[in-house]
Amino acid sequence: MNESCIEYTECKVFSPFIDSGKAVLHIEYPPGAGTTVSTKQKSISCATPAGFSTLLKKYDLDSWTMTC
Repeated sequence: MNESCIEYTECKVFSPFIDSGKAVLHIEYPPGAGTTVSTKQKSISCATPAGFSTLLKKYDLDSWTMTC
């Protein structure tokens, strides 16, 4: 499980897990989460390496979710 690797440019750290066939669950907290996430922001927040399973959430982790 990873949070905000796009925001902090840390996604490459998880390459060994992907290379080993492991799942990488990933959450980003983009601006506008819970109301409207722009197409551009969704594109940025979902730009993870192949093999990541990414969700967009609000920081307060309520029921709002957007998938990539």
